[in-house]
Amino acid sequence: MASKRRNIFYENEKQETCNLPSFCNYTMRGPSEQCRWLMFGTGIFLAGGGWRRGLSHLAWLLCLSSNCLLMSSCAYLLVTRPNSVFNHSSLVALAFTACLHILPSYVNLLARRAQIRALVDRMDEVYLSSSGWQRAVLRRMAGASRRVLMLVYWPILVAVGVSFFISVLRAALGGYWELDVPVPFPPLPDHNFYRCMVQVYAYLIYCFCVSSLLAKYSLLGLLTLQMCGLMKILGRRLRLMKSVDTHGLLDVAATRRKMKECVIFHVKIIRLIKLLNSIFSLMLMLEFVSSSVQCCFAGYLCAKDRTSQINKASAVLTFISILLMPFLMCWCGSMTATESRRAQECLYYSGWEEFPPTLRKDVILMMTAWNDLVLSFKGIFVFKMEHYASILQASYSYFTLISSLE
Repeated sequence: MASKRRNIFYENEKQETCNLPSFCNYTMRGPSEQCRWLMFGTGIFLAGGGWRRGLSHLAWLLCLSSNCLLMSSCAYLLVTRPNSVFNHSSLVALAFTACLHILPSYVNLLARRAQIRALVDRMDEVYLSSSGWQRAVLRRMAGASRRVLMLVYWPILVAVGVSFFISVLRAALGGYWELDVPVPFPPLPDHNFYRCMVQVYAYLIYCFCVSSLLAKYSLLGLLTLQMCGLMKILGRRLRLMKSVDTHGLLDVAATRRKMKECVIFHVKIIRLIKLLNSIFSLMLMLEFVSSSVQCCFAGYLCAKDRTSQINKASAVLTFISILLMPFLMCWCGSMTATESRRAQECLYYSGWEEFPPTLRKDVILMMTAWNDLVLSFKGIFVFKMEHYASILQASYSYFTLISSLE
């Protein structure tokens, strides 16, 4: 019976939300479609899809090959030389970062770039009759999100050029960094050339990781703030839902109309949150699962590395960055949940006690059927700040375990 009453507010959803953004009708690509797109996209864009996109996909293939090389070298080190693996701090941290979350995140962003653009471009269609300063702020944030999208592509191309230029310059001057990286296949005839190529891959993957992380978390933060702005607008409308006529009496028709507008606005926000979850939830879940191991390795390198001050500073910066990544995702999830809860409180303090019995019943049904709008993975795991403490606890447990094995 409750579900039947709940449909009172959403039965005319298709008729009332005809101005919904067009991206709501998009179909999400499955993993198999992403693989096919990655296999054939580079050739298509190189052949006739534009030289910019072709170079972007070519750079992505170079990054993929560097990931494979670094991960194979790291696996060989872990198996054959476990006692000296932490002497290769940069290689180990780089390989774990590239394997555990950077590559899947970039694949997801690249495959869903059209949906992200549509989400950003059509966001202001949901603002409806918001005030001027709110509309201006949200539109500026949408413009910043569009500019952040470029971080997914162009820094990779710059990384390719800079990496090869530095490696060629070092080769000309005869100075190579002693990387001493064993590989699970026969060495190349020219050992110096092989060292130079490993250095190129290291430069490239560092720039690639930085650009991907900046793009992803900047997009997630900006879109989360926009969602919070929309929920604040919803809360303000719910608080001012009560309407009175010129005689100071309750205007039932106007109040019912405002209630219906709030329900339609809430439906639009729900659809935006669902699309945001479909884009970011998979990569956030991969990072959340791997973040405890990454924090453990980065903290171990900071505590046990006895090399130069430059390497020490880089290890500390890496450790701080790895600590900030799960903090940002949990903060974004907590922000959306908090604003959704505040909007529900605004509905409770809207003065519904003075409504007639039919409207009071509708408000009670709205409060009963209200679900918090949160960032979650398939509705199973919700990203909250409480889970950040569990990450730190697990990382410290792994750290003590590794320290006891010395």
